[in-house]
Amino acid sequence: MMMIDKLREIAFLDGLDEVALADIAILSEELTLDDGEALISENESENHIYFLVRGKVEVTAMKGSAVSSEVVISNEDTELFGEMTWLTGDKRSANVRCVGDVVAIRVDGPRLMDYLAGNTKVGFILMRRIAQLLSGRLKNSGTLLKQMLWNS
Repeated sequence: MMMIDKLREIAFLDGLDEVALADIAILSEELTLDDGEALISENESENHIYFLVRGKVEVTAMKGSAVSSEVVISNEDTELFGEMTWLTGDKRSANVRCVGDVVAIRVDGPRLMDYLAGNTKVGFILMRRIAQLLSGRLKNSGTLLKQMLWNS
């Protein structure tokens, strides 16, 4: 299957025209990872974004030697990872580790940012979707925090 066909199957990219998908396909690479492999490592400075195509990943944040957060996420929950570092240029804030076999697509972050700067219609669509994704995550975090405080 060609990369453009794989990108067509990613809900996050729904509605993009064929030209935009073809342009993004040039910036993309499919990754096949095994159980336990790291997709993203905390404190890395590379700023690519990743689409989870198949499988499950575990997202953890380490503080010293203690795990402060652990959530299992599958592609039913989200399919985009690495967007915060891509947007801010900060180091990675969490680890994303494969739970079982995983297929992901890595999109070259710097080249994607350059592409979106020159293609503002596509840039607006994708940035709006990222804003919606982050808003949803913030709401979920707020709800979880309220539950934790309520139960303590």
